[in-house]
Amino acid sequence: MKLFKVFTVVMLLSAATITSAFSSDNAHKGKMREENFAKFKAMAIESIDKKIAQMQKNKSCISSASKREDLKACRKAAKEAQKQFKEERQKRRREWKEKRKNSKKQD
Repeated sequence: MKLFKVFTVVMLLSAATITSAFSSDNAHKGKMREENFAKFKAMAIESIDKKIAQMQKNKSCISSASKREDLKACRKAAKEAQKQFKEERQKRRREWKEKRKNSKKQD
């Protein structure tokens, strides 16, 4: 009977230790998710600001165009800027995926 009580106490202490370890790990993951959310939100806002600035530049170019060739040049510049935005986005995405892949390997 005494052995059963000792075994029960040991099991309860083990369960408490394991539970606290998991809860602290979950708290850490929650904090990381919040930090990642804030980071991605800032990146999204930055991207939108860049797009707005480029669109305003394009609008100004089109507004000041006096000939068809000027309008073509504006469209070509806008297309090139869009291509550059796409390349930057793809580069960030590849870096993010690689970083995520490496962090999963460490876990």
